[in-house]
This record gives sequence, C-alpha cells and structure tokens, in this order.
Amino acid sequence: MAQASPTGSTRPVKAVVLAAGHDLETRELLLRPLASSTVVEQTLATVVRVVPPDQVVVVSAEHDPRVRQLLGPGWNHVVQTVQAGTGDAVRCARHQLAGFDGDVLIVYADTPLIRSASLRGLLNRHRLKQAQFSLLTARTSHPGEYGRVERDAQGQISAIVEPSDPAASDPSPSFQNDPAAPDPSPFFQNDPAAADRSQVEATTADGGVGPGVSAVAAAVAGEPSPQAAEVNVGAYLIDNEVLISQLDAMARHGEHRLTELARRLMAQSCRPSSYTILDPDELQGINSADQLALAADVVLKRLFSPQHAVETAQISFGTGGWRARIGEGFTIHNVRRLSQAIANQVTRDGRERQGVVIGGDRRFLSKEAAESAAEVFAGNNINVFLLPEDVPTPLVTFAAPHLGAAYGLVFTASHNPPQWNGLKVFRHDGSLPLADQTDRYQDEANALSQAEVVAVDLGVARAAGLVREIDLTAAYIDAVEQTVDVQAMRARPGLKVAVDPMHGTSQLTLGMILSDARCHTTFIHTTHDPLFGGHSPAPDPERLQTLAKMMRDGGYDLGMATDGDSDRIAIVDQRGEHISTNDLLLLLYWYLHQVRGMTGGVVRNLATTHLLDRLAAHFGEPALEVPVGFKHITFGMAQIGALLGGESSGGLTIRGHILGKDGIFACALVVEMLARTGQSLSQLLAGVHAITGRLYALETGMPATPAMRVALPRRMALAAPAEVAGEGVVTVDGSDGVKFRLDSGAWALLRFSGTEPVLRLFAEAATPQRAQALIDWLSDFALSA
Repeated sequence: MAQASPTGSTRPVKAVVLAAGHDLETRELLLRPLASSTVVEQTLATVVRVVPPDQVVVVSAEHDPRVRQLLGPGWNHVVQTVQAGTGDAVRCARHQLAGFDGDVLIVYADTPLIRSASLRGLLNRHRLKQAQFSLLTARTSHPGEYGRVERDAQGQISAIVEPSDPAASDPSPSFQNDPAAPDPSPFFQNDPAAADRSQVEATTADGGVGPGVSAVAAAVAGEPSPQAAEVNVGAYLIDNEVLISQLDAMARHGEHRLTELARRLMAQSCRPSSYTILDPDELQGINSADQLALAADVVLKRLFSPQHAVETAQISFGTGGWRARIGEGFTIHNVRRLSQAIANQVTRDGRERQGVVIGGDRRFLSKEAAESAAEVFAGNNINVFLLPEDVPTPLVTFAAPHLGAAYGLVFTASHNPPQWNGLKVFRHDGSLPLADQTDRYQDEANALSQAEVVAVDLGVARAAGLVREIDLTAAYIDAVEQTVDVQAMRARPGLKVAVDPMHGTSQLTLGMILSDARCHTTFIHTTHDPLFGGHSPAPDPERLQTLAKMMRDGGYDLGMATDGDSDRIAIVDQRGEHISTNDLLLLLYWYLHQVRGMTGGVVRNLATTHLLDRLAAHFGEPALEVPVGFKHITFGMAQIGALLGGESSGGLTIRGHILGKDGIFACALVVEMLARTGQSLSQLLAGVHAITGRLYALETGMPATPAMRVALPRRMALAAPAEVAGEGVVTVDGSDGVKFRLDSGAWALLRFSGTEPVLRLFAEAATPQRAQALIDWLSDFALSA
C-alpha cells in the first residue's frame, strides 16, 4: 500500500511485526485464543488493513517454531536467534528491508487492540508532516510502566522519559532549565503526540514483544483525568534509509532498544511526528492471562459497537437477515459481494437454471440494490426473476417455491429505522436459512474483494434473457385467497376496516384482498416515503394513535397495521384499543381449532405468551418453545406438525401457507375470523380467556451498550440470581438471552435484539402490577451489571 507524497509520487510502506517474545510465557500468550482467532492473528489482521500482506515481515523466536507453524508459510518469516531487544528484533528483518525505499511500520504482536484506524492515522500524519520518524501515543491517567512523552513550548516532542530514568519523577522536565518557557500547563505536559512504551523497553530481553500494561487496566474502564499523561504506545513508522543504519550503530554500543533509537534521532535534531489514539482500550496489551481476559472483553464490546461496522464494513447476519446502516455497512459494494457469495453457492449446487427471485421494499437504495444484485447473478450465468416496483417480503417468500427458484432475496430492513437497509434471504421452499448457512454466506462475502465480483450491465443481462421482470402480485393474492375463506368474508357485508401500512408495501396486495372480500376499507399513510414519516415503520401501540382514533370516531369494526415490509401485523379493536400479538395468536389458534375444525399444536418463541401452551393443553395438542427468529418457528412447526406458529413481535403463519411470517395473510385471516364468528374482537377474547385464564405480558427495551453485552453474560455466569423481584427462580434458560421461570408460573426474559442495538425486557405474570415489578427488576439488574 503506497503512501502518496505531497508532490503526487508514492512512498511505499512495509511492516515488521515483532513476535519473538522474551520468554516462553509471553510467546505462549501470542498463541492464545482471542475472539475468532489468536492474539498474533488479530494483530496481523489489523496490520494488513493498512499494509498489504506480502509487505509484512513477522519476526519470531528461532528456537520456538509455534508462531510460524500457526501462521503458515503465507507470511514473510524471519527469526531472532537471541532475544536481545526490540531493536535487535527489527535488525533481523534487514535482508527483507534491504534496498527498500520507503517507510517501515513497526508493531508489537501482543497489541491486538490497536485499531487499524489508528495505524492509518499514524501513516497519514507521517506523510503530511514529511517526517522521517513517527510514533503512536495515547493519553492515560494510569501510565504505569509506559514511557512518558514530553513536549516543548511549541508542542514538539522533546523527550521520552522512562519510569527508570532519573528525571522521571519530575512532572515537567522539559521546562526545568528554560527560563523563557511558560508555566507548565496540562496542555503542554500532556498534549498527545509521541513516545515509547516502557515495559517494551524496560528490559533488553523483550525480543520485540510489546510492553505490559498492568497499570492500564484501570484506565480502560475509567474516565481519563485532566492531568492524563501522554505515553508512548510502541508503534513506530521510520524511514528505512535511517532505520537499519541507526540500529546497527546502536548495536555497536550494546544498545538494542527502540526507545533509544527514538532518543538518538531526537538528539540528531530529528523531531518525530506523532498520532494520538483516543480509545483507551487500545492500550490493553497482553502479557498475562488477566490481560488476555480484559482484551477478550474489549473485542466483544467492539463487535457490538456501531463503529465496528464503519471500520470493517463487514456483512453480518442476525435473526432477521443482514441489516446495516445505509452508507456504513449497507453499501452497493457489500450488496455485490454478498450477491457473489450466494451466487457461488447456487453454482456449487448446480441450480443456475432455477435462478433466483429478487425484490425490494420502499427504502432508500432498495431498488438500486435489487438491480445490482441482479447484475451479479446474471454475471454468474444465473437466471434472475426481478420483481418490478416495491414488493412485500411475504410475496418474495411465496415467490421462491412458486417459481422453483434456488433462492428468494428481498432488500429490506423490515421495521428498523429509515437509516437502515438490508437483505432477507429465503431458501427454495421459502424458509429462512439457518445460522450455519448464513454464516457461510457472510464469511465468503467478507473475504471477497470487489475485483472478485462477476457482474454484467443490467441492460446486457436483460437483452440476453438472463434477467426477466415478472409481476407476481396476482399469483400471491391467489395463494392467500386459497388459504383464507373469501366467501365467508363476503357473507358479512359492510365490514368496515381501516389499515395503516406505515408507508410500507402492503397497500396494493392487502387492498386487493379486502376489495375481493367486499370490505369497506380505508388506508392511511400510503405514500411512498423512504423516511416512513420520520420514525421506524414498526406497528407498535404508540405509533398507532391515528388508527386508534379512527376506530373510536369512525365506527370501524377493525383496525389493522403492517410494518415496513409487511411481514408483521398489529390490531386495534372497535373501541380503539390495541390487541397485543400475544392475544391475537391466542384468538387465531382458538379460531382455527374450534371454528375451522383444524387440528395441530402451536409453536411460539421464548418471548411469547405461555397462554398458548395452556390453550394447546386444553385442546390436547403439543406446544413448543423455540429461540427468537422465525426460521426457528417454521422448523419447529415441521417438527410437531403444528397448526400455528407465531411470535409476540407480530409475525405468524399457519400450516399450509408460506414458510415465513406474513402480515398480509394475517390481516386477511383476522377479517375472516370476525366475518365468520359475527363477534367483535373483545367478545372473542373474553371467551378465550374464560378457557385459559389471564396472564399479563409487558415488553420494553433499553439501549444495548457494548459494555452491557459483555457484563450481563459474565454476571450470569458468575452467579445467577436465586430470586427475581422476591420470587424464587425455578429454572434459568440461557439458550437465547436469559429467561427466568418463577415459582408462580410467571417468567422474565432479558434478550439482546438480533436486529437492533437494543436490550429487550419481557415479563408475563398473573397481574399487570406483578408484570411491571418483574420488568423493573430486569431493568435494575441490567443497569447494575
């Protein structure tokens, strides 16, 4: 990766990663697991985001081959025979650096938490300052054994003071002999810019592995003080013309420390440039098992940080497909890479002629993403059925098996805020792929470069007949009307219905179904608005106030809403009162079993009402609890031959319909239930509650900070509570979040959302007051973790 000079020429960069260690223990730590790889592999993964892999030299101990064996022959390996010091470790790479006209980045292998953005910042400042020597610094109020950076009145680095130096006890040595200098101030004493790490240089036997940071652990968790010291982190960028020659000169005097190289260059009037990192977590080196545990927490915390998506641009599937912020993770570049990965799987399976069906919702970039995906599949000689305009997700779920396609793809972020978009993938039968399959898609996509994506222009693909536009609106409506009883709906003339599609995709299809049913239907919020009226297109009670008012004031029999991509439903009754999805599932299960005469059990996720279990038991049918994610619902339905599957968030389907949630179908089924029974929702619900009794469910959420995602699981692992809000815990289920089942039959659940940065809290109990007490306890528990 060449670095541009101010004159427009390029100046290349190589990297030397020091992994020789100074003893067996430090080398052992480099091989220990960290996240999905090891400490040394995590460090190298950061470096190669800045320097090409073939320009990276790894220095390891000659007598300990484990680092070389772990990394394999794909790296440029050199060995250090005797661990004489960090400078000596760099000298071991002299042959790889011989004749190189550029700069050398030096990084310690035990610093996997330094961000690639920090290394880029160092490279950029080095270039802009036209420096011969630059170093990475940080601020911390707990400098420990780090070398402290001192600056002069102009803010230039004047010294790197090690804790063992005689002047180290003086807080402002750079001013003590300068009568013209201003009074020492925190700005000049601590202003970020450069230095070296102490333990790195506290011994000449460190072999190139970076400093310990035992004193930094406290700084990682705390706020830096106004008097925070600037310290040398230990990553350097040096002009190769001076690097080896200076190290050789030092070696002739028995000096092998990189800190001494910095001092030597400053003594020769070479003022170093610097870049100051801002994240204290980056200071966490790894020289002990305790530090490795702290580092693991930092890595986990970063995975859940919004900045992670910005820095890595990685594709990651959750419970509802791939979702990311537009312009950060969701880019046309990533759409093409993911499409190529799925196209590769189609090719491996030999299903090119079956093709894929592709559509998109009303979000920003959905149309462009669908067309870009079509170009990639066509470029791979795979037939594409491209759905025109915007389409509801259930239509794509239906389309895959209807057309016999290998996959169905719909670009949507469902109910997420307008700033998000994403992709839902459906298998040939319309079901969602399980985690092992989506992991393969995302891993292959993330490994692809743009140059490895095969695509053709959409116009060329259309002319060649590989991309065909197809309108499946009528076919999907026919499928819904074959499952619901349209004649029964028509038998109750004048049913007055209000629908809020929330600026989403349900109006066309649901409107045609309700028209066929002879309902008097009024739609609101129908315009094509990618901002969804300025809020998330989620049919939550607080967003249904307009619909509720229409019910109260307009004499409507039923109010219905769907989310942005039309796979979720919400209901408001004739009094303007919200009917929870828990109660709706209960009503529909009763209706299908008792009025339609259908049989079979019920499948719900672990956040959905246990009243479904009571009703199933009353019918002599099985009930099954599964993790959150509709793919688990449909898999569970196949396991027990269930009649109904649903989740409290608004998704449901029934046996014989598509293998995915369908808000449009659900709306039609509710209209059928009202038409066929001739009763209102409130009347029907009172009858069902007479069978099951009452439980009251509550749900809320709070922002899920990265630190919370680390602390909660650890707290549960150390000591799970024996009581929740004063009630004994019968079981604790940690399969998907943490669910407490209590003595009274009540339950409480903490679960991090798989689609949003939110911690969700659920509770169900015999009274509303008791349910609220459980929610309050969960909130306190989460915040105190």
